[in-house]
Amino acid sequence: MNEKSLALEYHAQLAAASLIPTNVGGSDVVLTFEEPAAPGYRAYISNDTHSAVPADLEKNEMRIAVFPEGSTEPTVYLALRGREGLLTWHKENVGFSLDGPAPMPIAKLLGLVTSNAILQALQAEVEQEQDLAPRPA
Repeated sequence: MNEKSLALEYHAQLAAASLIPTNVGGSDVVLTFEEPAAPGYRAYISNDTHSAVPADLEKNEMRIAVFPEGSTEPTVYLALRGREGLLTWHKENVGFSLDGPAPMPIAKLLGLVTSNAILQALQAEVEQEQDLAPRPA
């Protein structure tokens, strides 16, 4: 999906959910997301080839990759399919369902899942630092 068609279909929803269309080289556009509670982390949301935003966020395969600042390898990497995959991941990893009587706007759902993925990455880093910290004798 190019930036123009993305803007037409989802622009207002994406902006409200802090999902920013970002050019990553040539004509490739993916979404980026930064969680204020986890400074230094950024998530990239793309299609399964990492070259564009999924054409249909409701149904298509998507990848969410979370990178700490300065890293070239993601610390969290999710492969999900549309709304169903986002809802399942949230229920399994956060502990409750976001599937209500009225469907949540897809960009808001994607933003919530991405935010939680970033917080998972931060939590893993903190736990790793605690494991490596010297213990009092």
